[in-house]
Amino acid sequence: FRGAGSRRNYGTDVEVEIQKIQALKARGLSLEQVKEIVDEEKKLDNKYSVKERLVRILVDSTSSISPKLARQKGIDVIPLYVNVGGRSYLDGVNIDEATFYEKIEQSKQKGVSLSTDPPTEDDFFRYYGQLIHQGARTIYSIHISEGFSQTVVNARSAAKRFIDIDINIIDSGTSGQALLMLALALQEKINSGASTQDCLEYIAKLIKENWLVVTITSIKTLLALGAITLNV
Repeated sequence: FRGAGSRRNYGTDVEVEIQKIQALKARGLSLEQVKEIVDEEKKLDNKYSVKERLVRILVDSTSSISPKLARQKGIDVIPLYVNVGGRSYLDGVNIDEATFYEKIEQSKQKGVSLSTDPPTEDDFFRYYGQLIHQGARTIYSIHISEGFSQTVVNARSAAKRFIDIDINIIDSGTSGQALLMLALALQEKINSGASTQDCLEYIAKLIKENWLVVTITSIKTLLALGAITLNV
């Protein structure tokens, strides 16, 4: 609406939207990519019932959840950064899994630097703020093992910046599709009407019983991704 002198007055929802767009642009995404992300979030926002908005699950992109399954199950995803040479990509946003592995091969053959970085504390703060803006009052934030990444550490730091919101940070102790299966199991538990305490005890039990078996063809790949370091 317009105020004195025909000056436009915008609500806080517009401010939140602008901050979101600025953050995505700062990551190097084009306006077309930003529009796709914003439009997709609006579709999800309209899709959820009031009850579904109150409790949300956030996973990171190492879960390898497809956009279609994420929409179907109402699971939100925060991407990690993939750094190739001097350029950064958002995992699952402007680089897919197939392209990621192609770039791993290229890095081996051409000597191009390749690494990954976790979402920052500010990234998590923005994502949590977005979910809260959509109505969330309980958030389960489940992520790749701290043994592999600082992702869950940054999530904890961001969660401390909120009050009166129940943000539960969960170290999955795993990665990949094992993380995804934990999130899907948690979603089923939530849908059954279980309390927050019951949900946390349930997921802790599943994590304790979960095993992750990793096979690699070259230790150079783990070094490039920052999964391990060598002290010599």
